[in-house]
Amino acid sequence: MTSLAFSSPESRDLDNNMESQRNPFLDHAILTSFFQSVPFDLKEFKNFRLVCKTWNQASIRQWRQKAWLAVRERSTTVDHSLFQLTLKQFLEMMEIPGDPYQLLGKNHYRRYKVKIGGRWGLGFCGKEQMQFWNNVGPMMTHLKIFQSSIKSLEDFGVILFAKTPNLNFLSLESVGLVYHYYDVELRRIRAREQGISDASDLVWSEILRPTSSSDVQKNLTHLEINLGGASYGLGINWMYLLVRFPNIKSIKLQMFSGQGVYRLFKSLSLVRANCGADVMKNLQKLDLLNSTRTAVGVFCSGTTALLPDFSFPITSLAVDIGVDMRPSRFQELLQLYSYTLRELVVYRGPAVPPFITFPFGVDLPHLNELRLIGPVCQDLKFLRDTPQLKVLVLIDGTKYLEKEVLHSYVDFSLPSVLDKITWTQGLRGGDSMIANTNFSGIELTSVVLPSMVEFVVDQELCNGDQVRELARMLPNIKRLRLGLGNDGFLTVCESWKQLEHLDIEPFDVDEEGILGVLDGQMYRQANLTDLKRLRLLRMGYHSQDRNGGHLTTNSILHGLLVAESLMEVSYAVAPKVKKKVKDMLDAKFPQRQ
Repeated sequence: MTSLAFSSPESRDLDNNMESQRNPFLDHAILTSFFQSVPFDLKEFKNFRLVCKTWNQASIRQWRQKAWLAVRERSTTVDHSLFQLTLKQFLEMMEIPGDPYQLLGKNHYRRYKVKIGGRWGLGFCGKEQMQFWNNVGPMMTHLKIFQSSIKSLEDFGVILFAKTPNLNFLSLESVGLVYHYYDVELRRIRAREQGISDASDLVWSEILRPTSSSDVQKNLTHLEINLGGASYGLGINWMYLLVRFPNIKSIKLQMFSGQGVYRLFKSLSLVRANCGADVMKNLQKLDLLNSTRTAVGVFCSGTTALLPDFSFPITSLAVDIGVDMRPSRFQELLQLYSYTLRELVVYRGPAVPPFITFPFGVDLPHLNELRLIGPVCQDLKFLRDTPQLKVLVLIDGTKYLEKEVLHSYVDFSLPSVLDKITWTQGLRGGDSMIANTNFSGIELTSVVLPSMVEFVVDQELCNGDQVRELARMLPNIKRLRLGLGNDGFLTVCESWKQLEHLDIEPFDVDEEGILGVLDGQMYRQANLTDLKRLRLLRMGYHSQDRNGGHLTTNSILHGLLVAESLMEVSYAVAPKVKKKVKDMLDAKFPQRQ
């Protein structure tokens, strides 16, 4: 999320001499093409927009389409350097004649993060609030509502179905419906009249059904709900939402307990039973995550009993299986989607060893990406069940994971999960998945995964023999994170010459390993310069000595600086070299960390 950024008379401009030379990067057509093609990155775009007024104007379309605008009912921030608009400020800016900030023009903002109707607020439908929704609602494609209390379900429905017709992404974070006592009693009375026993959560009645097509949001495809650990839940019946979003493709739910997951599954089952297979027929991505600081005790036992009722074509599943989930239930979960799954993320909180491991035991013939977070499996035997795997991420959570790593595994939920959960040391009894793997055993002797291009391991130091076995099974790796010493690094340079990204943590490699020194002579063994395609290199901390693993002058001059394709380098321990050598390092790799 970003704060609002406008062009201003003070924006720096390039001098007239450059303009007179007709610099191609001042040409409007070239810049427009550039900003349309370059992937949007918030940090990079902020820098682009500061280059000059021309760059600012050329980038505005992409900026307004991708950046989030924060609007609050009132200002609460104590950091005055963080500019956030209040609802009143935003409305005043919209009323300026000529719309100088283009808030309503063709380059309007599409993504809004809104805090309206908080605990002491007026709700969603006060005078100012309705002015905001009337003017901005039709332009929204993405909406995040956070830390707000919904005072009226009817008002909430007006916003979702009448005021934001083009919405395709909705996120509710720490948002809850505040029922008045007489509302709850009225629902109970109506439920009893209809012979319904549970009026609060699993009711299927005319109270929950859409009354007209205007009560249905057909454009919405992505729904995210984070309860933030609130024990009272969202306060809105799941079925009320699900039947009004018939074209949902992705549901991400962060709950405080397995019971909340059960309620969602039960509602999905009832929606399918009462509305037919056409409702939610497009559901492909389902994330059931943990929103609290403590591990989920168990994946609710009642949930797996509901699974056979599902017929959704789930291709992406992320689930917190809980500390005490039984292996049979885990296998049932996988079996249900075994032929449709393309992506799978499995989280598991800490447990005191010995713990139950989860052998997959299920063929996943089309699985492309697998992320195991926490003590899920004890070894790599599951690779026999995933022949088409392209990305594998193994993170046990026992140590801090760097957020600036060069790989794709810092994904939609991982940073918050690792920050919030207090993990127990020694989840694998001091061993690790690779060390526990019997590569010569019958399960893996003939296993080769030619499609695997990315292999990420959190904190495991591997020797040369282990790396050699991994290279046999995974011959085409291009992006690698692994702990290495000299012998492991040598084997990497021998076996994976096609590497493009290499992230070493722990980093127990010294000058001898980097330069392939043998009998005092460089390049006698496989070394860094053999990785002809390597573009990014990260060197983390030493496994034993936090000051170890640092770069030497020779490592820089004869290793990093002569590596053919190397474009970016980062390291945990600054090199202890002369200023001249350090300046050379800075000049070639200005983005180093």
